[in-house]
Amino acid sequence: MTNNCNHSDPTVFASKEYLTFSSPISAIKLQARLDTFLDDLTKSLKHNGCLLIGHIKGLVSTRDKGHLMFSVTSFTTDAHFKGTMAGSLKQAELTINVIVYGVDNNTIQNLYREAFAASLKC
Repeated sequence: MTNNCNHSDPTVFASKEYLTFSSPISAIKLQARLDTFLDDLTKSLKHNGCLLIGHIKGLVSTRDKGHLMFSVTSFTTDAHFKGTMAGSLKQAELTINVIVYGVDNNTIQNLYREAFAASLKC
């Protein structure tokens, strides 16, 4: 994969997804799927030439079951979660912001879509 970017400039990516689950999913299971998604995304970014994670941050929110914020700031630490979600979820909204160095926006978009499809696609 050719990587046409200036390594000293950050590449920024943001996305909003509306998640609708065919069967209700527990908040614990959703957090586990988010953790897998973030782990897959950071590993694939590194594998594809990412030099530094500025941050990968986001929010999963629901109307009545709470919210969960997450962040990743390096390749060597696990995702950090903050907030509370409870019960079974049928729908949620995911907002994510990514700032990284060493890869272009198309690469981030492709890797995001792959990790999303593997872990979070409903």
